[in-house]
Amino acid sequence: MTNSRDWKAPFFSMWIGQAFSMVGSHLVRFALIWWLTETTGSATVLATATIMTSLPAIFLGPFAGVLVDRLSRKWVLIVSDGSIAVFTIVLAALFWLDKAQPWHVFAIMFLRAIGDSFHRPTMMSTTTLMVPKEQLSRVAGMNATLWGTLDFVVPPIGAVLLTVLGVRGVLPIDVITAAMAISVLLFLRIPQPEAKVQGKGAHAVLHDLGEGLRYIWDWKGMRYFMLTTLFWGVFMTPMRSFQSLLVVDHFKGGALELGWLTSAFGIGMLGGGALLSVWGGFKRSLATSITGTAVSSLGRLVVGLSPATAFWLAMGGQFVAGLGFAAHTSGMRAAEQVAVAPEMQGRFFAVSHAIFTGLTPISLSLFGPLADVVGVRIFWFLMPAAGLLLAVIRRLVPSIYHIEDPGADGRPIPAGAALVLQPAEAADEEE
Repeated sequence: MTNSRDWKAPFFSMWIGQAFSMVGSHLVRFALIWWLTETTGSATVLATATIMTSLPAIFLGPFAGVLVDRLSRKWVLIVSDGSIAVFTIVLAALFWLDKAQPWHVFAIMFLRAIGDSFHRPTMMSTTTLMVPKEQLSRVAGMNATLWGTLDFVVPPIGAVLLTVLGVRGVLPIDVITAAMAISVLLFLRIPQPEAKVQGKGAHAVLHDLGEGLRYIWDWKGMRYFMLTTLFWGVFMTPMRSFQSLLVVDHFKGGALELGWLTSAFGIGMLGGGALLSVWGGFKRSLATSITGTAVSSLGRLVVGLSPATAFWLAMGGQFVAGLGFAAHTSGMRAAEQVAVAPEMQGRFFAVSHAIFTGLTPISLSLFGPLADVVGVRIFWFLMPAAGLLLAVIRRLVPSIYHIEDPGADGRPIPAGAALVLQPAEAADEEE
C-alpha cells in the first residue's frame, strides 16, 4: 500500500506537472471558443463545439476506463497528454498557414476530447494509488483550489494573450505545458494495481466493461449515490448553460458583469479548496460533500432571489456557491476514491463521467424550450431545491451515507480484487 512517509514528492511532482498542462488546455479552450465567437457569431456553432467535446466522454469513456484498468497508468497519462499536444500542433499549423476553418476546430476539439477521455479517469484512479487514504480529502481540496484558480485566472490571461499573440500564438503554449507534464511523468514510478485480466481482444474488453457496470449497479449504496448525482445534474446543467442569459435578461448586464459573476464563483472555489486542503474536511468525506451541497445550493438561491438592482448580492451568492461547491466536489471525489476498489476505478470514473456528460444534451433539450417560455431565472430556484433534497437524501439513506465503510451495504468484491502493488524492482524493470 501507499507509504505515508514518501508519497508527497512523487505525487506532487506529477500534480504540478499536470496543473501546468491544465493551464495550457484551458487557455486553448478559451482561445478557440473566442475565435469561433468572433468568426461566426453563431450560437449554433458554439453549441456544436460543446457537443464535440462531450461526445467522446459519452460514447468512448466507458471503454477507455476498461483500458485504463488494464494498461500501465503511467503510459496512459503520457500517451494521452502527448496525443492532445500533437492534435494542437496540427491546429496551430493550420492557423499559421491561414487555413483554419470552424470545422477544423471542431475536429481537433473532438480528437483532444478523446485524449481527455483516457486522461481523466487515469488521473483520478492513480491518485488513490499514490496518496494515503487519510490525505485524499486534502488532495481533493487542492484540486478544487486549482479549478477555482483556473476559472478565475485563465479568462483575463487568455484575453491578454489573444490581444498580444492571437490564436496562433496561444496554441503553442499548450504544447509546451504538455511537454512539461510528460517530462515529469517519464521520471516517476506510478504504482499499478494488478487486477485479474481475463483474455484479450474486443470480447475481453466488453467483459470488463460489463463487470464494471455490474459492480456499480449491484452495489445498492453506490447505485443510489449515482442516481442522486444524476438527479441534481439535470437541474445543474441548464443553470450553468443559461447564466449569460440571466445576466442579460434579469440583471441587464453585459460581458463585464458575466465575467464578475463567473469570477466570484471561481474565487469561492479557490477559497473553499484552500480551506479543505488545510483542514481536510470531516472524518467522513461524504459528510463534507453533503455540507458543501447544501451551502452551494443556498448560494445559488441567493443569486435567484437577488433583485435586478442588487447585482452585488448575486455576486455574494456566487461566492458562497463556489465555496460550497468546492466542498461538494472534493468530498464526493474523496468518498468515491475511498469506496471503490482501486482495480475498478478506471472503469468507475469513466462510466460516471460518461453518464453525467450524457445529461447535457438531454437536459438542454428538455429545459431549453421551457426557458424560452418562462425565462431562465426559474433554474436558480429549481437547482437549489434539487440540491437541498439531494443533501437530505444522502444524509438519511444509510446505504448512501456509509458507502465509505469497509462493510458498506452491498459493497461488492470483484473476482481477483485483492490489491497487489508491483514491487519497486518490477517497476524498475518496466521503466
